[in-house]
Amino acid sequence: MGHHGSRTSSTPNFLKAVDFDIAVIPCGVDNRYDHPHQQTLENLASLGIAVYGTDLSGDIIIETDGTNCNVIRARADERKALRKILHES
Repeated sequence: MGHHGSRTSSTPNFLKAVDFDIAVIPCGVDNRYDHPHQQTLENLASLGIAVYGTDLSGDIIIETDGTNCNVIRARADERKALRKILHES
């Protein structure tokens, strides 16, 4: 995701046009910019895009065979934490 998942980095129209299944958001824990932005997370969730953030997972490794992508390292509780963030807003 562009600019650490900032509010203006990825509009819904852009996300629909690119049509991807996995989003990786590089950002630090409790960063002063509040990245990733809540609106960006909501936009991704509304399109069913799986989100992985380095703030929650640390290192994220994606393996591909040229056709399929597979996240091979990320904390299992990340998706639960993101769902909680979305529901608290």
